Amino acid sequence: MTADAPLFDPDALEPLARIMDRARSDNGLRTKVQRAELSADVADLFRDISVRDAPLKQGGSTPWDRIAEETPTPTRRYKIFAKARTADDPLRTLRTLSEDRSPSEFHLLQARIKSFARSRRPSIEKSLVDLKTVVWGELSAEQHATIYKHMSHLETFYYHTQKRNTDPVENQINLAVHALADLFARHTHFDGIPSDLPSAATSRFVLFLCLALRPIASPTKLSLDAVAMRWRRLKGPSESDQD
Repeated sequence: MTADAPLFDPDALEPLARIMDRARSDNGLRTKVQRAELSADVADLFRDISVRDAPLKQGGSTPWDRIAEETPTPTRRYKIFAKARTADDPLRTLRTLSEDRSPSEFHLLQARIKSFARSRRPSIEKSLVDLKTVVWGELSAEQHATIYKHMSHLETFYYHTQKRNTDPVENQINLAVHALADLFARHTHFDGIPSDLPSAATSRFVLFLCLALRPIASPTKLSLDAVAMRWRRLKGPSESDQD
């Protein structure tokens, strides 16, 4: 594979899209996932985490290495999101705790909400695209729930990234799994945060992971049971482990 070669051609992407179509139907949606949008998001996802054959085989700098070098550290970010999420005014608390840092935790939350606002139609996120002008006390209960949901995802993500594996291949696969969970939840309009996605070997999401991870993981790591076990370990305990 050359450095510029796409990780997914249209034929390889279609099985992923069909799984997501069925998941959307399970969630009460009559429309199918937009193939062009999904293709662009998958390409962006793997480009962003720098997953290519050469880096995987040779090691070197990975996004996990960059996360570990961040100021604050993943442990610090996790604690900031956890504290803000339980505060009386989560947005004001997040601004205060994360000021004078780049990217700040507030910026990370804003970027995540903007991403969902672009991908989900209709969505509560569209009313929250500029958090700097938002007053917590003036928001609806549904808007509160949406912000809590995204804070919880970021809290969970940084909680797990602080427990890095020393194997760079494993690090990249784990980061890809987290990112694919986020992508799957957005495109299927999953009613919950990505870490609530099921970890049963028979679930649509685990089957989706098995196919999506083929470009970066060896076949021995891609059985339904192996992927289900990996996702169960990464996401931590959950009550949503059924299809």
